[in-house]
Amino acid sequence: MLNSRGYPVVGVKLSERELDRSRPVRLSDGRVVLRPRSAGLPFLFGLGDASGAPSGLPTVNGVTPSVAASTPSGGLVPGQTPR
Repeated sequence: MLNSRGYPVVGVKLSERELDRSRPVRLSDGRVVLRPRSAGLPFLFGLGDASGAPSGLPTVNGVTPSVAASTPSGGLVPGQTPR
């Protein structure tokens, strides 16, 4: 399965906003996928944003939506601007 940018979806399906902030990354098996930029601090567990984090929804065909993609609004809070 490919996302709207033409990259394969591996594990977590990103929202359109997360895709806009993503960068291509080459996996060890040679595939190139999109990984969202995270504003979190990787050495502090649980501190940071949830960009690209998997939601609690069931996995279908090996893919689960991200937290933002699992919401009807794509992660937008009412009154928030899309960018």
